[in-house]
Amino acid sequence: MISREVSVDPLGEVPTDPVGPRPEPPLRSPALRSHGRTLRIDPAQLYWAVFECPPLSRWGRAGLRRQCDDDALRYSLEAWIPAPLDEIEARFTPVQPGSTTFVACGIERDRLSALLACEIPESGEATSPVESAHPGQLPAAVLRRLTGGTADELEPALVNAIAERLEFRCGRYIGPRARTLRRRLVVGAAAAAVVGSGMVSTALFAAALRARSVAADARVAASSIAAAALSAAGVETRRTGEGAGSGATTDWGLRLTAEVRALERTRALPPGVAGQSGAAAGSALKKDRGSLLIALLARWPEDIPVQLESLHLEQAAATLRGQTRSAAEAESLLLAIEWLRDGENGPAWTVQSRSLGKAGEATAFTAVLAPEPNTGKVSP
Repeated sequence: MISREVSVDPLGEVPTDPVGPRPEPPLRSPALRSHGRTLRIDPAQLYWAVFECPPLSRWGRAGLRRQCDDDALRYSLEAWIPAPLDEIEARFTPVQPGSTTFVACGIERDRLSALLACEIPESGEATSPVESAHPGQLPAAVLRRLTGGTADELEPALVNAIAERLEFRCGRYIGPRARTLRRRLVVGAAAAAVVGSGMVSTALFAAALRARSVAADARVAASSIAAAALSAAGVETRRTGEGAGSGATTDWGLRLTAEVRALERTRALPPGVAGQSGAAAGSALKKDRGSLLIALLARWPEDIPVQLESLHLEQAAATLRGQTRSAAEAESLLLAIEWLRDGENGPAWTVQSRSLGKAGEATAFTAVLAPEPNTGKVSP
């Protein structure tokens, strides 16, 4: 149904205006001042229509779906508007939420701009801009269409609610007061975001500084503990470069870790001992071969130049590898260390195997010492 106070059937053909060409209404203010800055537009200045439309899933919500719903309603209204659709500013609203019956009204955009440019007189000679504009009431043709032509009347509250929902002061025609308020809200939100991000950044920076300070204090405390442990163990803890003015420092934690690992390697349990306990575990522990090394150094000939490449002291064998200038010197060396005593009460160690070979102009030798076979075991 489309009306300028005339009722037509939207289910039939496109009607023609029964009163002939519509005269251009005068650009007088058609408003009935109600209160505040509200402009109530005369229904005779608007195009009206009542039509059925499928329920819109996103009716009343903002975003892309709302834009699609408005476009669908505008296309539904296009056939009943005797003017190009792009020249008409239309508003739509369901009779009630969820209803498939929609009330639509429209007005030429140039005429709407002229109406909204009117100043509403205030007290005395003061005027104020229009902040709200909607139909003053629903025309009789629309009311008849909504009631199905019966004598039943719609509740006045519902009629007023429908008219107020057909608000023209929105979108591109938003009022100056609302536009200023929206601009203030945007600026305020941006300022709040900047201030909030600054506060968060400051808090994070302060937390990072505190965490860095705590970590530095923890490193200093750990280094002090490690230095104290090394000093108590008799390890030299003088800073690297002290006395030379280099300013270099030592990481006592790494130094302590290295010392602990060295001790673990010299006191590691042999395979299978970890699960033993008591005397069985004690008898299987590795014996310190320092006394054997002392005996070896005591028998080492000082008059024979030797380039010792490696010396491995194990529980049941001691292996020497090196070079001498001649085979005779190698034989003299091996003869000097052929028999060693591992401590005062320890077993005797003898050279069990030897080998000589040429290494350029020098003579390479390898000797393996082991406890005497007649002892039958390694000293506990």
